[in-house]
Amino acid sequence: MAMGPPRIFSTEISLPNMRGVIGAFPTLGVSIGISIQAFLGQYFKWKTLCYCCCAFTLINFLLNNFLPETPYYVLKTKTPEEARKCLQKYRAKDYDIDKEMAQLIDFKEDNDIRK
Repeated sequence: MAMGPPRIFSTEISLPNMRGVIGAFPTLGVSIGISIQAFLGQYFKWKTLCYCCCAFTLINFLLNNFLPETPYYVLKTKTPEEARKCLQKYRAKDYDIDKEMAQLIDFKEDNDIRK
């Protein structure tokens, strides 16, 4: 359950042309993680393996609380100017964010998203 927020966060802050790839990689990571756990299950006791996985999930959960807000969330809850500033944090200095901001605003309006 702790992997949901980082997946959504990384997809929302990524460039539009990379969102599909970034959205697909976590599924691959989960599959590899299950395979690693099955492999490690041969060498460790079940209880030890559960503690290792629990520690990873707990650390991930705690670190998720320090993630900054995404531009889309800021656009939903605050003003477009604040969303523009937030988007500028995630893009290169020479990146033209006007087109992406227009897409975010259009998506918000098309889906009737309110505060």
